[in-house]
Amino acid sequence: NLLTIFGIGRLRRQQRQQQQHQQQLQQRLQKRQQLQQQLLQLQQEQLQQFQQLKQQQQQQQVQQQQQIHQKIFMVPSARGSLTYCITSDAPFEAQITASGPVVVVEPAGGGGLQARGGSGSGGGGGGVGLVPVVVDTHIVGQQQLD
Repeated sequence: NLLTIFGIGRLRRQQRQQQQHQQQLQQRLQKRQQLQQQLLQLQQEQLQQFQQLKQQQQQQQVQQQQQIHQKIFMVPSARGSLTYCITSDAPFEAQITASGPVVVVEPAGGGGLQARGGSGSGGGGGGVGLVPVVVDTHIVGQQQLD
């Protein structure tokens, strides 16, 4: 009888120890999963930050490149088509629309150069105003415009 009581006691002790051990394992596992989750979040955040930074840099580069290659020239805002020279060897054909600020500027030999400008209305009668035209010198060829 005493032996069975001892046996049961030992069994219960073993069960308790096993349960404790299992709980510890479970807790460690949960902790590990939490840490992995946190690590994953951190990595995702870093990736997002990196991508944002990269995008900003690319945008800045594009803006800088655009600025480098843009020059503003004042051209008569007469409606229709007229030829004017930026330098003696680079005549341009300016197609100026009656409405709106957009001026399409092409080298005299064609080539489809696009330029943006603000509207500048001429005075009454035959008055001709000047409109600013932004010419992208990168398209035209740098040496012609300097």
